[in-house]
Amino acid sequence: MAQSSTAATTKPAQFEVASVKPTLSPSEAGREAGRRAALGEPVPPVFFGIRTFPGGRLSAVASLRGLIARAYNVKDYQIVGGPAWMPSDYFSIEARAAGDATDAEFNDMLKALLAERFGLRTLAETRQGKVFALTLARSDRRFGSGLKQTSEQCLQQMEERKKNPPPQPAAPAAARNQVLTWSPTDPAECGGYRIMGSTNSTTVAFSGRPMSTLIDHVSGELAAPVVDRTALDGMYDVLLEYEAQRFSLGGRQGLDPNSTESPKLPLPNAVERQLGLKLETTTGDVPVIVIDAAEKPTPD
Repeated sequence: MAQSSTAATTKPAQFEVASVKPTLSPSEAGREAGRRAALGEPVPPVFFGIRTFPGGRLSAVASLRGLIARAYNVKDYQIVGGPAWMPSDYFSIEARAAGDATDAEFNDMLKALLAERFGLRTLAETRQGKVFALTLARSDRRFGSGLKQTSEQCLQQMEERKKNPPPQPAAPAAARNQVLTWSPTDPAECGGYRIMGSTNSTTVAFSGRPMSTLIDHVSGELAAPVVDRTALDGMYDVLLEYEAQRFSLGGRQGLDPNSTESPKLPLPNAVERQLGLKLETTTGDVPVIVIDAAEKPTPD
C-alpha cells in the first residue's frame, strides 16, 4: 500500500541555513569549459555530486533526481514519475545544520529541504519488476580472469593506511593540470576504484572491495536490483570491460562507425566471461519512490 512521505507525525530535522540556486548541468559546464579554453581563459574546477562535511555542512551540485536518490537512499531506477526537467536541470545547494550529523540525519534534513524548496511530495510503493540474481557460473566455483581474491599483502596495506593515513599535501599546479592515463587492461591499485569510459566501452576496476561494490555498479548499469547469491565473502579485485550502457530518449545508441575499438561484450556476457559469474533474470518486489509533485525552486 502506498504511503505519503508527508504523513509523518513528527517534524523532521531541518538545516538551519540553506541556499538553493540553479546552475549549469554537466553538459553545459563542459561547453563553457571548452569556450573558456578556446579563448585562453582559466577553467575553474567543477564538482558534481553531493558532499557532507563535519559540522553539519552539505554541499551539492545535482539534479533534483539525484538529490531525491540521496535523500531517500534509493537508486535512480527506483524513482518513478516527476517533471521532465527533474533529471536535466541542476541546482547548487549549500546548507548547514546546527552541528554534526549522521548520514541518516543528513538524509532527513535533505528530505525536509526538498519538501520546502521544491514542493516535493512522494509516495513509497513496492512494485513487481525485473530483478537479476548474481550467481557463480561454473559448478567448480572457478573465477574468470577478471576476478580474484584480494591478496593478504594488499589487505595489510589497506589496514596500515587506516591506522596511519598518508599525508595529503596540496599538489603543485603542474601536477593538477597533468592528465593521468591508464590502459583499460591495467588492474586497480591496492584499495583503489576507477571507471573508464569511451564511445563504445566501459571498464570498471577495483581492489580490496566486497562483492557489494560490484553489485552496486551492475545494478546501476542495468537499472534493476541485483541480488547477491554468490556467497562470496571477503575482499576481491575486479577488472571488467563491457559494451557501454548508453541510452537516449530515442533508445539505445549504436556503435560509433568511426571508432577503432573492437566491439565489447554486453555487460551480462562480460560478467560471465571475464568474472566467472552469471546474471539470471527473474521477477521480484522493487521498492520505488513515486513523485507526486515537484516544482522548480525560487532562486535565493
